[in-house]
Amino acid sequence: VMMRRGQGIEWETYLAQGIARSSQLDDPVEIEFRLYLGNLYRLQGRLSETRNMLQPGLERCAQSNTRQHYWALLNLLALTARLAGRHDETLAWCRQVLDSSEPSIAEQAEAHSITGLVGYDRGDWDVALTSVEQALQLYRALNNNFEMARMLTNKGVMLQHRGRIFQNAEWIDQAEECNEEAIRRFDLAGDHSEIFKPVMNLGNIYLLREYYQAAIAQYKKAMPHFQDHHYVIDLAFTYNNLGLAYIGLEEWQTAEDYFSASVNIWQTLGVPHKLVNVLDNLGSLFIKTNETEKARETLTEALALLDELADSSETLRLRNVILNRLAQINEA
Repeated sequence: VMMRRGQGIEWETYLAQGIARSSQLDDPVEIEFRLYLGNLYRLQGRLSETRNMLQPGLERCAQSNTRQHYWALLNLLALTARLAGRHDETLAWCRQVLDSSEPSIAEQAEAHSITGLVGYDRGDWDVALTSVEQALQLYRALNNNFEMARMLTNKGVMLQHRGRIFQNAEWIDQAEECNEEAIRRFDLAGDHSEIFKPVMNLGNIYLLREYYQAAIAQYKKAMPHFQDHHYVIDLAFTYNNLGLAYIGLEEWQTAEDYFSASVNIWQTLGVPHKLVNVLDNLGSLFIKTNETEKARETLTEALALLDELADSSETLRLRNVILNRLAQINEA
């Protein structure tokens, strides 16, 4: 319900009260309340609070000898770890779900989906696309339009990025089809919130094709809903991509404003691997506008953040890009 209607921040108080009361009464319903409040925190990007909310839920399952919400807790812990960039931990949670015969079809599907997201993060396209397709087929078996739409949205993102990296227009066309089908299925499910993720993703495809005005129109259609429903992570992505679109239109100040808004969110959430990407975009903007010192400061900050992260194909790529930009500044 939180995902379909947009998580209302006012629910936090009621859920916290429910957890406190059920804990006093030694009532296992505490587990369910922890799951809901943990998901609310996750949707708001409050990742450390999510983890702290969910871990006691696992302990409560053991104390109550119940598995009713156990697998959902594991999947949500996996998704939280993935958002924080802790991929090995993510896969360990997912394996617990996939290696057991107990979880429902829906919980198995979710574990496949999260495994696919880690593959996407790592640039392992076979794992990414195979896993999301497994999840999609399981949700098709359940005839669940809402979950099918979520998987189609993820698949669209994967195909789009794969198409961009390998300069394959066919994959980008397939990504567009996935997002369009996702919008239709979200509509069938009566969704008024998640539907704006594929709307945003269509904007990303238009941005890739350099249809800047069309991209901006999609982003501005999605942005108010992300703001109203506290979809902070999606809002950070949207601000960044609006910055890129306005660079394409050579509207430098507007681009800087949107990049800065994205930087502020990632700094507040404490997600350095996402922050680095936006700082790189902002540094690139300052190079274009001949603001050399601003560019150097911004890119040096990004490089310092990278030094604190574990090496991966993405961090190595970003490091090379940033070093090349700094060399470009020094040669100027």
